[in-house]
Amino acid sequence: MLGNFLNASGHEGNAQGFKVTSINKLVDTKSSASSSRTLLHFLAKTVTQTMPDTERFLDELAKPADAFKGACTDLLLPSPRRPVADSLELALPAADLKHVRTALVDFVEQHKALENLLDADFGDLSSLHPDDGFPKRMFRFRREAEERLAALKDTLQLADGTYQRALTLYGEDAKSITSTDEFFSVFKTFVTSYKVRPPPSPRAREFIVLTPPSNLRAASS
Repeated sequence: MLGNFLNASGHEGNAQGFKVTSINKLVDTKSSASSSRTLLHFLAKTVTQTMPDTERFLDELAKPADAFKGACTDLLLPSPRRPVADSLELALPAADLKHVRTALVDFVEQHKALENLLDADFGDLSSLHPDDGFPKRMFRFRREAEERLAALKDTLQLADGTYQRALTLYGEDAKSITSTDEFFSVFKTFVTSYKVRPPPSPRAREFIVLTPPSNLRAASS
């Protein structure tokens, strides 16, 4: 709405929407009176004074903003002390989807290696000592890991589809936003920038408190 008003005399003044990455460009438009004040400050001030209930959008953006935890560059992959199943549980919460895909490939390869090892060394259970519980535990672990890997594949496919739909909804694509981490950082940056803004002057604060909402709307128009 603000963009259409500012660009009313040009061909850009009738936009039906905008890309979500554009919201963080509001800070690039500076006030002619003070370079420390930006279009975002004006937007926040206008919303606070005339449509305070609208600021509930900050609550709606809280979860997307919290989803940004920074790049996960060191996934916990399986090791002799950290088997596949435990690694899955520890690795996924903070990971970008592309890191999850990479980890999934590693998990599948190591699970296959374990499967080949068990088949080669313990394929004939009748030849094993009846008190040897190691093969039984490992075969059970292999089944459980296989089930969890299958669940992870399904979850990753669902997450991929949901993410692609979200990109389209917000006017973006895989070329403009290359990772889920980058996508969520847009909301994190905006929420932080919106909340950290210069407080109103004492005179403006007194005006906000004493002026009825209808008069505030008129004053800001």
